[in-house]
Amino acid sequence: MHTVGKVFLGLTIVTALATAVLATKLLQKRNDITQKLDALKKDNENLAADILTKREDLRRLKEDYDNVMRPWDRYWNDRQVNVQPTGAVAINVGTNEGMGTPVTPEKPVIHLYIPSGDGTHIYAGPFQTEQINEAATSAKPAWHVRPSDIALMKPGMWRVRTQCPPVWVNHFHALQTELTLNDELLAAKQKNLALQNLLVEKQKEHLEIRKQELLGYKDLPPKADQLGPEFTKGLEAALADEDEARNKDLAVVDKLRNEVREEFRLQQKLVAQVQGLVASLPGGRPAATSTGENTSAALPKKSPAR
Repeated sequence: MHTVGKVFLGLTIVTALATAVLATKLLQKRNDITQKLDALKKDNENLAADILTKREDLRRLKEDYDNVMRPWDRYWNDRQVNVQPTGAVAINVGTNEGMGTPVTPEKPVIHLYIPSGDGTHIYAGPFQTEQINEAATSAKPAWHVRPSDIALMKPGMWRVRTQCPPVWVNHFHALQTELTLNDELLAAKQKNLALQNLLVEKQKEHLEIRKQELLGYKDLPPKADQLGPEFTKGLEAALADEDEARNKDLAVVDKLRNEVREEFRLQQKLVAQVQGLVASLPGGRPAATSTGENTSAALPKKSPAR
């Protein structure tokens, strides 16, 4: 074989071998790319399903959000509110920001929230608007205001809403009704307490009169010395004086009774002596007398000392 032919044969063999190797690598690379494409296709299909699910979740969440926010309607945060002693407020928001629009025959009711200091707000209650201009709104409380309510309504940056869910408004009015009933009950108890205190004072006055009747009057009228001791000294002192006088009289009576008893005893003794003398005379005999009979019964009894 010619040398050139051998060279070409060798190059052909080398080229064939290189082509076989390249074809093998190309086929392997193609298989790898095909597998990646299949995996990407599956991932895309999964992602597409996830995207549809997420879109449905997003739609549902938007509906839930709209349903939740629908009863609240429009609101304005951090609006300056000035409070009057009566509870009326002046709010730094007006028609240029949508307050009071659309215009209705009746003035709208708005709802105010007081900042609590920790980032939250406290529901102050419904307010009836009185005047709405371009930059400000004036309103008054749509409930019975108490001094404690005014104390909580500090001027500052409040939140304003055009609507509030009925459940919160109903709960607020229920609490207001309960507070009103408690106020009426408290007023009735205070009235009853005042009446009881008045009765106590009257009873004290009556007791003082009775004490003066017993112990004597403090302020005696003119010519009090002409009155009896029950008026000047009191019934207790008058009774004590009467008891003392009675005891003295009883002591005098007892003394007289003792003296009578002693005189009676001496009389009986003299009678007995006379009878003895009469009996000692010649031919004499005791004279029958009734003085010796039942003499003990004739003696006066001693009065009991008090």
